[in-house]
Amino acid sequence: MMIPRRCHAAFVFVLLSLIPVAATATQVQYLPLQTLGTESPLVVRASVREVRSFWNDAHTRILTETTVRVSESYKGVAGGELRIVQMGGEIDGVRMTVAGAISWRQGEDVVLFLEDSLPGRYRVAGFSQGKFEVQRDPQTGEEMVLQAPLGGVELVDAGSARVKHHTLRALLEQALPAIQGGE
Repeated sequence: MMIPRRCHAAFVFVLLSLIPVAATATQVQYLPLQTLGTESPLVVRASVREVRSFWNDAHTRILTETTVRVSESYKGVAGGELRIVQMGGEIDGVRMTVAGAISWRQGEDVVLFLEDSLPGRYRVAGFSQGKFEVQRDPQTGEEMVLQAPLGGVELVDAGSARVKHHTLRALLEQALPAIQGGE
C-alpha cells in the first residue's frame, strides 16, 4: 500500500510538533522591594559618571563597568564613587549580549540596590531588578522612580507585582521600612 505524499508530510509535521522546544528566555527569581532592601547591603542614590567595557583576564568574556557618583546612602556606608560590574558589553566591534542586562546612560540619576561582586566592585541586586531611574513628575514635581526594563528576562513568581513606578519616598518606605520609619 502506497501512502500519499501529503499524508507523509502531515505525519512528519505532527511528529515534529511533539518534540519539546527548549525555552530561550532567561529566568530570574522575582524579588519584592522588601527582599531587595533586606538582602542588599548597600542602597544608594547616584548619578552615572562613566560606562566602559573590558575583557576579563582570560579574554573569554566582555564585562561592563559603570562608575557612579553617590549623592545619598540609604543603607550601608558609601561615599564618593562606586564601580558596578555586569556581564556583557562591546569592545572594538565585538559584542557580548546578555538577556536582561542593564543599560546605563551617562548622567542618569538612579537608586541602586547593590551586592558585593569582584573586589572593589558591586553588582546590581536581583540581576537587574535593583536599578531604578529617578525622574521628576512634570505635573507634581515629585521624584518618581522607574524600574529598569528587563528585556529578554522572565521573572519567576512575579505575577503582576513587578514595580513599574513609585514615588521615591514610597519605594524607600517599602524597601527599607526600619530605616525610613515606614511600616
